[in-house]
Amino acid sequence: SLRVGEVVKASEDVEFEKISEDKNEMKFITTMIEGGRFELHHHDCIEVCKILNGFMIETQRANIKSYRVYNVGDCAVYYINESHSLHATEFTQIEVRFLKEI
Repeated sequence: SLRVGEVVKASEDVEFEKISEDKNEMKFITTMIEGGRFELHHHDCIEVCKILNGFMIETQRANIKSYRVYNVGDCAVYYINESHSLHATEFTQIEVRFLKEI
């Protein structure tokens, strides 16, 4: 398990920092530079992504190709085991919350 304050470089263009954790939630700040992406993946919890800077492009949700743009202030919610892929075409920061329950 990551410690609060720990930064992980997921790739050359994506990193995330754990900023808090309690029994129901882990919160991260994810930074993506131009070309940053998360390929199709899922989690065993609810994921809430709030755009802080830049914008995030959702390219797939579940088994459906999509092209949805999330701007500053927008939130994307992915349910337990809901697969999704995302990318950024400019510097983007996202508050990512993983929740056991809402």
